[in-house]
Amino acid sequence: MKIKITILLLITQILFSKTIIQDTIKNKLSTYDIDTLITLAKKSEEKFVYQSSQIYYKLAFVKLLNKFNNNKIKLLKMQDTSMSPILEKGDEFISIKTNNVKRGDLIIFKKPNSEIYDIKRCIALPKDLIAMRNKTIFLHPYEGNKFVLDNNSKENILKVAGKLWIKNPYKSQFKSIRDDNNISSKTKIPTHKITNGKYFVLGDNRDHSQDSKDFGMVDGKEIYRPLLIVGNKNNPKRQGMLIKNNF
Repeated sequence: MKIKITILLLITQILFSKTIIQDTIKNKLSTYDIDTLITLAKKSEEKFVYQSSQIYYKLAFVKLLNKFNNNKIKLLKMQDTSMSPILEKGDEFISIKTNNVKRGDLIIFKKPNSEIYDIKRCIALPKDLIAMRNKTIFLHPYEGNKFVLDNNSKENILKVAGKLWIKNPYKSQFKSIRDDNNISSKTKIPTHKITNGKYFVLGDNRDHSQDSKDFGMVDGKEIYRPLLIVGNKNNPKRQGMLIKNNF
C-alpha cells in the first residue's frame, strides 16, 4: 500500500499547527520509505518532532499515521543500555514495519514467549550458520565461501572443515559494537543453523544485553525498523535524531 504524501503533510500540519513543508510533491510515498517525509520536514524552520513532551501528542501522531498506514507504525521506548549510544535508555522513538531485513540492521521484534518488543542488531539470517565461544562470534552466511571472501578482510576469516567463517561480524564496521573488558564470559553456543523465519540478534553493548545468546532466535513474523527519536526526558537534545545502523 502506498500513501499520498499530501495526506501525511496534512496530518503533520494539524499536529504542529504550522505549515512545515512548502514543497509540491507529485510522487507517492512508499509504506517503507517514510524517511523522505522526515528529510523534507527537517529542512523547515520547525523540527519534525513534538515540542511538547506529553506522550499524548506522540501517541496521537502515531495513531493518525496508522489510520492511513495499516497499523505499521509503533511508538516505543528504550528500556536499557543494550544499544547505547545509538539508542540511549529513555529514548522514545518511532518505528515502522518491514519485511526486508539484512545482516547488520537494527530490528525490533517480540521477545520469545512474550508480547514485549525489543531492539537489537541482526547478526544472522535464516539458513546462516552461527556459533559463539566466550565473546567471539562466528558466522558462516548461507551464500557460501565466495560471499565471505568477497565481503570480508582476510584477518576476519577463519576456515574450519572446508567452511569459511567470519569472526566477530560487523564489529569493525559498526563502532557502537563493543565488549566490557571488566566482565568475563563463558558463553558457548554450538554451531547451529538459523531456522527459516528466524533471526539471530545481539545488542551492541554486548555484555549489557539480553539477546539471542540468552533467549535464542527471534521470530521474523513481526519486524520493525527504528526511524526517529521523538523524545527523551533525561536528554531533550536527542529529540529529532534519525536512528541509523552506525553511530
